[in-house]
Amino acid sequence: MSSATFARASLGPEWGPRSRGRVGMFTLIAAEAAIFTIFVVAYICYLGKSVSGPMPKDVLKLPIFNTACLLSSSLTIDLAVRALRNSKIAAFKLYWFLTIALGAVFLAGTSREWHHLIFDEGLTISTNLFGTTYYSLVGLHAFHVTVGMVILTVGMVFAFLGNVKPEHSERGEVFSLYWHFVDAVWVVVVHRGLRYRALSKAESQMVPTDVRGATPEATPATINLPAPTSWPVILAFGITLVFAGLLTSPSVSILGAMLCVTGGVGWFRDVLPQEKEETVDVKAEVTVIAPSHREIERLPIAPDLPRALLPLETYPVSAGIKGGLAGSAAMAVLACLYGLLKERSIWYPINLLAATGYAQSLKIGTAALDQFHLGSFAMALFIHLVTSLLVGLLYGAMLPMFPRRPILLGGVLAPVLWTGLLHSILGLINPLLDARIDWLWFIASQFAFGIVAGLVVVRQELVRTRQFVPFFIRAGIEAPGMMGEKPGEDSSR
Repeated sequence: MSSATFARASLGPEWGPRSRGRVGMFTLIAAEAAIFTIFVVAYICYLGKSVSGPMPKDVLKLPIFNTACLLSSSLTIDLAVRALRNSKIAAFKLYWFLTIALGAVFLAGTSREWHHLIFDEGLTISTNLFGTTYYSLVGLHAFHVTVGMVILTVGMVFAFLGNVKPEHSERGEVFSLYWHFVDAVWVVVVHRGLRYRALSKAESQMVPTDVRGATPEATPATINLPAPTSWPVILAFGITLVFAGLLTSPSVSILGAMLCVTGGVGWFRDVLPQEKEETVDVKAEVTVIAPSHREIERLPIAPDLPRALLPLETYPVSAGIKGGLAGSAAMAVLACLYGLLKERSIWYPINLLAATGYAQSLKIGTAALDQFHLGSFAMALFIHLVTSLLVGLLYGAMLPMFPRRPILLGGVLAPVLWTGLLHSILGLINPLLDARIDWLWFIASQFAFGIVAGLVVVRQELVRTRQFVPFFIRAGIEAPGMMGEKPGEDSSR
């Protein structure tokens, strides 16, 4: 054994790059954990400092059922990932669906709790300090659960379309880390110490409003504010170094861990058990009240309206439909031309497009892609027409918002952005098309669709938007008192 080999062996396992998905998810979790820490600390610090009620002990109840549902979803998503790793697609779909159902039950329970607090208990985000910190903390967690539910639903759709394979198990495992993090945060949010342990201490420290304002540190000309601190920045920098070391050197992670411990200890010493405050002088501001104008100035863009909703004119729905159909025809011509020049068959691009929503197209061999298949043709025609009509309607709604060069922005910039988005997700939506697509021809067809659809839409006649017209009149319903009498009717009725 050479000396170089012996030296490498003595150093143990090499510190090399880890999975990009795992490193990215751990970094995201670390950043989100820092954000949740700020909200939790704010909740604890301001607990019991509200001048008026209601207080936590009066309105909050332990959400046992919601907590059980959310924590159970961690088990179901872990079982789903294991089933996918073992090529058990049916079991994966079942456990994945159960995870979605448990998350939906949790969100429904949270919405019921908020409805009770707002309408029955009168607690809103602006009622007192408790309401502000409570809705901010629980709302932040509910937002993260909602984001996870959207990703779970998209994964369920791909699973039913047959696009989820055992080789995608690592992606599911990476996402499950995020879901486990959301569940762990909820445990912190509903922890007994967060909701109940500090109540007795907070209530014992509560004093009447007149006594609280007469503390020795505060005077009528001063106010007490939380003292500034740099420890959160040090903690965030330490977390960044910890995860940067996973891709560089272990010494960087060790330095980051030391900074994390130092920043965490310093930060908590600044806020617990007694928050550090500083006294700030209050300077009286003299407000000069200027007389208001007797007349209201009108914008020249809509002098006949007291208030105007922009845009004043837009394209009708029919313009978007015409543009979508014209653009779809232009894109279809280029796609068929590509099939004739590259594969000697116009059915080749049609069969590739059908694989987006027709699982049988994935089983067609290479030679059979050049042949006509009725099922693939029907699916490709449906996908092409529906997508073209939706994009055409979007063109009709967006082009009035571009005052200059609408064709350049809507016919060139939008296709580039759309192509970039598809390039990143096409492997999940249509693996067959992703393996055989010619991106130069694809972006050319997108340019053709955007330019043709834009030209057709801008040639249509603009119609005025209905400004502040009541809904009943817009819907064509006769609403007494909102519309004038019809010609010939007796106005004395």
